[in-house]
Amino acid sequence: MREREREVATHYDVQMDRRVADVEEWERNRKVMAHGRNLVMTHSPLRNARYGTLVGLGGQCPSRVIDTRIIEVAPGQRTSTHRHVHTAELLVLDGEGYTVVNDRQFRWSTWDAFYIPANAWHYTVNTGSTPARFVSISDAPLFDLFNMDRIDDIGQAEPPGPFFPDTELQRLAQTVEGRAPSEYERAILAAAENERHLATGTLVTHFQDQTLLLNKKGTKSTFLVDISQGYHGTQLSMVMFQIAPGGWQSKHRHGGEAVLYCVDGRGYSIVDGERHDWEAGDAVLVSKWCWHQHFNADPDNVAVIIRMHMWESQYKLMSFCLYPLPMYEEPARLDGSDPSLWERHTVEA
Repeated sequence: MREREREVATHYDVQMDRRVADVEEWERNRKVMAHGRNLVMTHSPLRNARYGTLVGLGGQCPSRVIDTRIIEVAPGQRTSTHRHVHTAELLVLDGEGYTVVNDRQFRWSTWDAFYIPANAWHYTVNTGSTPARFVSISDAPLFDLFNMDRIDDIGQAEPPGPFFPDTELQRLAQTVEGRAPSEYERAILAAAENERHLATGTLVTHFQDQTLLLNKKGTKSTFLVDISQGYHGTQLSMVMFQIAPGGWQSKHRHGGEAVLYCVDGRGYSIVDGERHDWEAGDAVLVSKWCWHQHFNADPDNVAVIIRMHMWESQYKLMSFCLYPLPMYEEPARLDGSDPSLWERHTVEA
């Protein structure tokens, strides 16, 4: 009887086998480069837009944290009104128009960035005479991992509401304010406060209002989407950094994944000792804890890069789980290119 029991897999065996299989699958499918020249764009009649995925489900590079796709909206066209549990941030590559998020509307043009909060009804209108193109980054793979993602689409209808502050949650919170709250009432008040942040947070950053500053890594950079600018949600972060002609960024590594999208220029990245060349339209997926460094291969022109990851929320969670392991590491002496390379070089959208 005891011999037979030994042949039966315990919970420990099942769990360890599953973990090993997950890691092996990830290593088999892990890729660094997604090339724009290989991007396949398809039209969605329901969404009334064209899509092509670089990173994520159906794309050239799999990811369990973030995805990256190109979206195109034809001149004079409007996308459908939809919402999803995940959050998204978009950089305008070309075009002009406006986006409606619940009961708020904002305009955008080339190199502006905007944010779609979780569960917010939204649609986009191209008011220009040429296709509007966006690079969109979302945390949908993370929600898929927890079996939580959901999408609702209501076609060309306007967002239905009700919107903050006229929501059921806000009315419920008002009924418990002023009482001696239990844990349940405190949870309701916290949820109502989070809804307020989502409804009133920043939605758009206009590039013309930003200033790129020279940083210690040898590049010029500025936030486009970040909690420091009033954005609220799962804390996806978008930074534009520019590499001087012939310059490079200091080597570093970090937990989690990051996506870099080349807006303009050409260069290469060294990831775990291997060189990967990129040009405008390409995306680089930097996996967790890989040493990496980015170089501008053009001696005459600036390289413009967008970097996206979930720094605050994902890193905070990983820090709690993996303490005291570091979540970010760089050489004691930073090895970025000399700041003098920036003389006489500026870039405008």
